Formats: sequence, C-alpha cells, structure tokens
Amino acid sequence: MATPVTASPSNQPTVKTVGFLVIPNFTTIGFASAIETLRMANMAARRELFRSVIIAPNMDPVIASNGMRILPDHAVGDAPKLDILLVVGSNPIVSHLSSRPVLNWLRKLAHEQVALGGICTGSYWLARAGLLKGYRCTIHWEDIETLKDHFPGIIISNQLFEL
Repeated sequence: MATPVTASPSNQPTVKTVGFLVIPNFTTIGFASAIETLRMANMAARRELFRSVIIAPNMDPVIASNGMRILPDHAVGDAPKLDILLVVGSNPIVSHLSSRPVLNWLRKLAHEQVALGGICTGSYWLARAGLLKGYRCTIHWEDIETLKDHFPGIIISNQLFEL
C-alpha cells in the first residue's frame, strides 16, 4: 500500500516577498498582470508562495497613468526585507526621476542581492541607478531609443522579456 506524501515544514518552499515599486503615472496593465499572477500562483498552490507589497516613494496615494489611485503599503524607507523588487515604470519615463532616495534605495537593494526587475519602463529607473551595466535589459518599445540615448553603455534588447 502506498504511503501518502505529506509536506513537512522543512521541505516547504519559503514564502517570497515581492515588492512592487509604483512610480507616479505607473501603468496599471503591467502592475495588475504581475501582481495577479502571484495571487493566482498562491491560489493554485493552495498556500502562500508569494507575498506582495506595494511600495512608493512616500506614503501618499500614487496616481496611475489612467487616473486610478493606489495606496502603498510602505514607503521606500520602511519597506520590509524583499526577495524580489519589480519597478513599475511611469509614463512618460522622464517624469519623477529626480528622487535621490529612491535611486539610493535601489542601489542598496542591489547590494543586498535582492532580485530586481522592471515592468514597462521600470528598467529606466534601474539604469538611472546605475544597476544595468553589463546586463541585458528591455523596455517598452516606444522608449527603446530614449533609453539608448540616455544610457549608451547599456545592452538593450528588442525582446519583450529579458531575464
């Protein structure tokens, strides 16, 4: 007779904390697609695999490109320990790029070996923080030339995704 397999706490995968840094004028389609995928993964697994937290430059409501307002869970200065951070870019990309605290925080996360990624134009923030040198990256197709002009040393792909 077969013995049922039971999961013990030691072989359970640890919960990954995924932060979403929402920049003013962020694109909701990219944000929703990513955060909902994590929710659905938790639902399919019937347990929490991913914990999502919404982070913003400060605790003020963040207005998306479509006018939707979202309340952050944390500001960059008080975010919890993250396994992954996805920067949800703004439209247009050049707005709100003077935030030194955000750029310094991104550098700190990179130093802590947090996995970093960009959604839509989020890679522009990573480039601005100096974190894409030596890495392939991509950005929304409308902004490829802008990224090339501002950061000529970065390897930019025309692919939809880069890992």
